[in-house]
Parts: sequence; C-alpha cells; structure tokens
Amino acid sequence: MEQKNCPFCRKRRGKRSCPARQTKICTVCCAHLRGQEIRCPADCPHLSESKRYSRKRMEPIRDSEMARRGEKIAEVGETVIQLVFELESRIRELTKSFPDLTDPDIKEGLENLRSTYETLDKGIIYNFSSPSPRVQALIRDLQKLVEEKQKALDAAGNRIYPLQHVLAALKEIQGSIEQISRKGKSGNPYLEFLDSTFSLYPNP
Repeated sequence: MEQKNCPFCRKRRGKRSCPARQTKICTVCCAHLRGQEIRCPADCPHLSESKRYSRKRMEPIRDSEMARRGEKIAEVGETVIQLVFELESRIRELTKSFPDLTDPDIKEGLENLRSTYETLDKGIIYNFSSPSPRVQALIRDLQKLVEEKQKALDAAGNRIYPLQHVLAALKEIQGSIEQISRKGKSGNPYLEFLDSTFSLYPNP
C-alpha cells in the first residue's frame, strides 16, 4: 500500500501512528504540534516517550532550582516557598484542561494577577484580565487557591492571609521562570520544569 503524506505538512511521509487523529503523521509534525494543535491522549506512546526524555533533560535544571529555593527560605520564609509550590501545582493541573498552555501564557497570567493584588494592597479593587481564555483560566484558578487558603484561616479563627505572602510568592515564580528560561532549550522550559518537579514530588 502506498504511504500517504502527513495531513499537517502535506510534504513528508506519514510514518508515525497518531492516536489523536487516527492516522499516520510525520515525526516532525508529531514533535512540533504535540500538545498544541494535536491534543494527544494520555496513553499516546510518543507523548509518554517525549515526557520521559524531557524529564531526564530537565533534571539538572530542576535540581538547581530546588537548591535555589531552599536557600531562599531564609530570605522570604517557608510559608512563601510553600505557597509557590501550591500555586505551581495549580498551574500544572490547568494543563490538563489547556494542553496548549505556554510559558508566555503563564508569564502574562502572573503579571496580571500580581498587578491585581498590588492594586488591592493599595486599597483599590480592580481585576486585571486577559482576552486569552487560557490566561484567564490561569488567573481564576490561582485566585481560587488564595481564596481557599483564606477560608481555611477564617474557619480556624486565624488572621487574614497576608497579601504580602501572595505577592512574594508570585514574584518568586516570575523569578523562577526567568532563571529556567535562560537555562532551558525548549519552547516551554518552565512547563517542562513543572512536569519534571511534580512527577518527582506529587504533593506540594
């Protein structure tokens, strides 16, 4: 049987079975469109192999970032670093609903959220938003986490969750993205860092 061209590039031969599209595609399109234009199922063998390779490649970057955060505890406090991991866990969870989420999306969402809380810290209520559904979902999920922590404190009769802790945690994540972006070679090194980190430490 004659081999057909890849339905995406229409140039190269489709040699790799794609469970998402139920057809054969070329290896180049599989690698470049995976998790973006192609919504790969969790049991896709090519996706699994890609994640294994990515996690292995990210190990030195992950270990370096974990060491850096350990040193930051003395500066910003354990509460802030713990909140960093909890916020990042929510970011990673969001990729299940938005597999095409990118590092630039995360940077935009964090900037908007930080602006919202900085404005609130001045006594002004204004929610900075984005036209992107992905970014807006990210903002909403992270705000929900902060609200959940506040409700838990209220139920325990404790004081208001310090806004400065939230701002410090957001700043730390933004700093992490910049650090990891300089070291990573992929298009979304921070997302790869999250995948590598939470595959090793599933419960922040």
